[in-house]
Amino acid sequence: MKQKTYSRRQKVIGLKGVILLIVLIYMIMAISTDLYIPALPLLTQVFQAPRALVNMTMSMFFLFMSIGLLLSGSISDKYGRKPPLLAGAIIYSLSNLVCVFTNDIYVLISCRAIQGLSAGICMSIIVAIIKDCFYGKVRDKVLALMQTTIVIAAVLSPLIGAFVLKHGSWQILFVIPVLFSLIFIILIFLYTETLPAKNRIKGNIFKAWLRLFVVCKNVKFTLMLLTFSIFTIPLMVYVSLASYIYVDIFGLTKQSFSAFYSGTALVSVIGPLFYVYLLNKCSQKTMVHMTFIFVILYSILILCFGFKSYLIFFLVSIPVPMLFRFAKPLVTSILLKQQNQDTGSVSSLINAFSRFFGSIGIFLASIPFFTLTYRLGTIILLCGVIGLILWLIILKSFKTIPGIK
Repeated sequence: MKQKTYSRRQKVIGLKGVILLIVLIYMIMAISTDLYIPALPLLTQVFQAPRALVNMTMSMFFLFMSIGLLLSGSISDKYGRKPPLLAGAIIYSLSNLVCVFTNDIYVLISCRAIQGLSAGICMSIIVAIIKDCFYGKVRDKVLALMQTTIVIAAVLSPLIGAFVLKHGSWQILFVIPVLFSLIFIILIFLYTETLPAKNRIKGNIFKAWLRLFVVCKNVKFTLMLLTFSIFTIPLMVYVSLASYIYVDIFGLTKQSFSAFYSGTALVSVIGPLFYVYLLNKCSQKTMVHMTFIFVILYSILILCFGFKSYLIFFLVSIPVPMLFRFAKPLVTSILLKQQNQDTGSVSSLINAFSRFFGSIGIFLASIPFFTLTYRLGTIILLCGVIGLILWLIILKSFKTIPGIK
């Protein structure tokens, strides 16, 4: 009944148009990172810059994305979903356009930071729209669908990126997001607001931002947010090191690397599908246990075998994105159940901390210790052990946790 009411409110694009908008904005991550990843080794040559500096084009993207995610949810709770979403989409498009014409690594880093900020605005608000429109297990399935969408984009993006690098210049990698963003800008213009004026935060914007602190006073939510955000670190360490491992260590071409990277992303589609399958078979508590344990197990595989050959590295690194895709709808669902109000602020915090921890992962990957494969395995192992310990402490500290049985 609620979905029918919502569909009638969307007079122009209808329910299918809104779902398309959600899908396209969820693809921002892949378009902004996976399309770009094959170019990382090349950019060290183009700009005559070290890996750590080139990796800043990734880490700054995620750092500023976390800022955008953090601030925009409260803004959308005050002004509605549509105005800030449209502003974020336009800024994202323009910042990509500037990257097309730059020949300075520091300008590129700055533009990537702006891209991250604007992408964060869009990502935060779209999660709030999902909660506005979907309920119960339907919402869980929509969240899982979004992860599947990300996987599809993650599979295609590096292949497209490698093809572009083979037949054209690296600047084209920023033309594609410009053209892509024009589509969802049009959809945002046609989208009908889903947050009624009567349900918005009253007062100035600073009061809206203070709602973030109100949400953080929920100790259960905050502790689980910090614990679950650890899941992002292994993925981003893998993302930032994979191209160097395949190209610089194992000597593969950018096209071959893209094929292996896309293969890993393709297998990760199993993650959200497996989550949907387990929804009615085991508790979310059990699924969290399973995820942390598997993180520890595959980190050991990387440490023991990842350095032997590119084929073995491919096989032992497959679980990295797959478990992240499994965990994302799982932990998002759990966290949304911890707070009944301030949806925009909650979604901002969930996504902001995830991307902030992702930027930490990229930073850790840039620290020159051990070989690249040992560095990858060590960081993932530490994340699994620390995350599992924190999760067990949370379970022992609280008698009841909403959504956890």
